[in-house]
Amino acid sequence: MAHTNTPWSRLATRTARGVLARKDFSFAQLAERISVDGMPESLRGTESKIHRGTYSLAFFLAMLDVVGAEYPTQWTKFIDSNKSWENAAKHVFLHEMKAHGLSVKDLSDRLEELGISLKPEKVEAQLANGELPFTAFLQLALVVPVSEFTRFVDRNDLLEAAGDREFSAFQGKP
Repeated sequence: MAHTNTPWSRLATRTARGVLARKDFSFAQLAERISVDGMPESLRGTESKIHRGTYSLAFFLAMLDVVGAEYPTQWTKFIDSNKSWENAAKHVFLHEMKAHGLSVKDLSDRLEELGISLKPEKVEAQLANGELPFTAFLQLALVVPVSEFTRFVDRNDLLEAAGDREFSAFQGKP
């Protein structure tokens, strides 16, 4: 599948680079540590996926863990579990949706109103097979406030990636 350079992938790139810069981690160090932690990664693969902004939410969670970054406290039980990173990502995503009373269909509908296509069937398949892109999590964070997520991404960056569409209609919705 060809990569498309989008505002969301560029934001994902900046987010990962920000985490690595704050922790003074190189791509090589990240690839080594993330591999030791159970997610086999080469230097070239790690560098490429971050440059393209095409990494998964599972990769992002593993990155936070191996570089020793603080993450939202509500994610602790998922990140600290003995389950896979893909499982942790699934539960983090579902937790944030459920915390705001959203289903995958509700999320899809809200994003569609903003001109962002995120089909419920695709999200459910990605959750099931552990391939949920980090960009989908960024889009979720656009629709609902994710506690402590601003340590990685400013609200204005999410709005900018969305093209600063009419967002006021979503403020205050559960």
